[in-house]
Amino acid sequence: MPDASSERREGGDPNVPRPDAARGGRGEFASELLGTSRDLRSRSEFWEPRYESRRLFSEVFGTFLLVFVAAGGGMVAAQFGGDAVPATARAVAPGLMVMSIILFMGGVSGAHLNPCVTIAFAMRHDFPWRRVPGYVVAQLVGALVASGLLVALLGSQGSSGLTLPGAGVAPFTAMLWETVLTTGLISVILGTSSGAQSVGWGAAIGVGGYIALA
Repeated sequence: MPDASSERREGGDPNVPRPDAARGGRGEFASELLGTSRDLRSRSEFWEPRYESRRLFSEVFGTFLLVFVAAGGGMVAAQFGGDAVPATARAVAPGLMVMSIILFMGGVSGAHLNPCVTIAFAMRHDFPWRRVPGYVVAQLVGALVASGLLVALLGSQGSSGLTLPGAGVAPFTAMLWETVLTTGLISVILGTSSGAQSVGWGAAIGVGGYIALA
């Protein structure tokens, strides 16, 4: 059994718990430090001007994937029949896609994917207004490319895949619904984000789950 002198020779104080012992071993402590280092580096790179092109590409790609899945489900169902993509899958798929996007690119661009989200972060002073136009353009480009590819692959499917008021629903009523649901979405995103970044499994589950439910 080591005595106090051996503890001191190893650079430790017998009366002070060592970090690796308190956290379950050297490996776990090193892993935790590595995770913290990566997180700090990601946050630093998020504000680096020289990485803006990478962030914009991430917003283009992320928005492309989201629109491709969200609009594509309805278009595939219209082309091949409702059983090809059941209604439940069409409702859940966008939420699952958002979860994936946040997890794999949230640390790069913040995974905004929506002009309303970018503007909300800017209004909360977590995101510089000078970068808002670039993000909005990137998101629009991603959505347009996804829509164009869907039409090229499936042809025009009428109103399938479009966000339109349901049968018998007045435009003003639909706008109120969209306002309420968008307010809820922005609240979830702001509440689960770190600054202007939607990162980590907590944000991914919260935002993706809300989209699937809404």
